[in-house]
Amino acid sequence: MIPILGFFGFLKAKGACKEAGFLMIVSAIGLFVCVNQIIFYLFHAWHFYLVD
Repeated sequence: MIPILGFFGFLKAKGACKEAGFLMIVSAIGLFVCVNQIIFYLFHAWHFYLVD
């Protein structure tokens, strides 16, 4: 939800506010990818522990 609000703010804003909105969108996407990779890694480590 927050990235969507950041995107609408990005469309309405000008100048420095637009740059801040862009950084917020990029950081939200980066955080989402990072969390997914951590969950993926933990799931696989747990899976290999059970298999072995």
